[in-house]
Amino acid sequence: MTPPVVTILGGGISGLSAAYYLSRSAPQIKIRLLEASDRVGGWIKSNHIKDNVVFEAGPRTLRPQGVGGAILLDMLKDLQLDKDLLSIPKTHPSARHRYIEYQGHINQLPSGLSDLLVNRPPILDSVVGSILKEPFKNPGPASLGDGQGDETIYDFVERRFNRHVALNLVGALAHGIYAGDCKQLSVQSTFPMLAACEQRYGSVVKGMLQGGVSLDTEKEQQLARLCQSRNPSWHNKMQGASVIGLLPGLETLPKALRHYLMNQPNVDVQTNQSANRLERSSPTTMTITTPQGQYESDHVISTLPSHKLASILPSNTTLPHLTHNPNVDVAVVNLAYKKSECDMKLDGSGFLTPHRDAPYRNQVPGVLGVIFDSNSLGVQDKDNDVVRFTAMIGGSDWDLAFRSGGDGDGNASARALDLAQEAMSKCLGVRAAPVHYQAHIQKQCLPQYMVGHRLRLRDLHSTMQQHMGHQLSVTGASYLGVSVPDCVKNSRLLVDDLLSIGALGDRSSRVTGLEKSMINLW
Repeated sequence: MTPPVVTILGGGISGLSAAYYLSRSAPQIKIRLLEASDRVGGWIKSNHIKDNVVFEAGPRTLRPQGVGGAILLDMLKDLQLDKDLLSIPKTHPSARHRYIEYQGHINQLPSGLSDLLVNRPPILDSVVGSILKEPFKNPGPASLGDGQGDETIYDFVERRFNRHVALNLVGALAHGIYAGDCKQLSVQSTFPMLAACEQRYGSVVKGMLQGGVSLDTEKEQQLARLCQSRNPSWHNKMQGASVIGLLPGLETLPKALRHYLMNQPNVDVQTNQSANRLERSSPTTMTITTPQGQYESDHVISTLPSHKLASILPSNTTLPHLTHNPNVDVAVVNLAYKKSECDMKLDGSGFLTPHRDAPYRNQVPGVLGVIFDSNSLGVQDKDNDVVRFTAMIGGSDWDLAFRSGGDGDGNASARALDLAQEAMSKCLGVRAAPVHYQAHIQKQCLPQYMVGHRLRLRDLHSTMQQHMGHQLSVTGASYLGVSVPDCVKNSRLLVDDLLSIGALGDRSSRVTGLEKSMINLW
């Protein structure tokens, strides 16, 4: 019997992870990975420049908590990347101290109850009162666990707490995680713990005091336990970590995955291979068309952004909602200053900025936040004499930042560099010129889970089962989580399902990759 052929579209962390887990568990399957660009890794990119300075154009640290964290740590150990691991403990100042720029000053957020009650910064003036009142408010529509009654993050938090908390605190968090607008994003899909606590306990505060609500399926919990049991001492050691990084830069991970895959006889990794068309050419076959030719496959795993997947499907394909959620552009500006010229007094991880509708205007409109790289990953600077920062600009505030910046990436990069240095000067008092800098315009890099996202995923799941048979599944940041651990976890779960009950297993179920959207977790 001819072994099945699986084609994976996209060589970012989701595609690499899917290929990795599939090759480990099913070496008899022929795996083809097609990546449009000349490199793998997607948004994970580490640049090594002069003076032993590392600049990250995308994510730089990862959170090792939860199911995704357990699976990620297991992968790092298997790839022998533990020797390069940088672990930042939860007790480290960069893990405990976080800031929001408010009223022209950097305000430190509380790291404990005592901080909340004593020496409160201005941004917390109305917060304590809203917390005390919240348990006595009636639940609202977003607490429904079936996906009905979804609302924006802003509407939920304004209803449960107040407008100040919604715009200045949670609005800033939406900037930091999604580069997004809290007045547009779905609370159920971006901050599900809030809705879950309201439903389970009638109150966010009561729920948090009870330890929150588990949002993991039984299958996910079993997988986490399996990963932990393989290296119990390793996982126990990492329990105290707030975030982790890799000494040569985070791109070490996708490079290690590619190296592993290139050494597997059943895996073919092809870069500069853009999928221009994907169609179901028979009840059992998918055909992928690229500029170099056509490939037939028994099953296709798409890790492409959902709007890209929509663009390569035939016009008569009935898959819904793939283009509903927008993706935002983010300018990432890396800055390095001489230590002697940068008197950095803040020891936290960085600062974020409130929503643009907050009463106090941000000092540099369009700047979402600044990360203090050397505070959390200072080991990377042991062989140089610099202090590193990264400014995040644009996202849902792109037009606010670049409305006068001209057209084209070149002008946008120059404008982004100006805004980053303005933020360093006005917000942090760093007025020296950076000795090294880079600006990256990351086009459509972060999907925005708009209100109703969960219900749309359910509809997409059902339609894929009905019309795509066993030929197509999806994973990646467009669907069930944007973080690197989420992407790794969802690729692992998809591969496990395909091999057990799906197209590559007993075929008792048409696996789409969106099964979790069908489960009511609260």
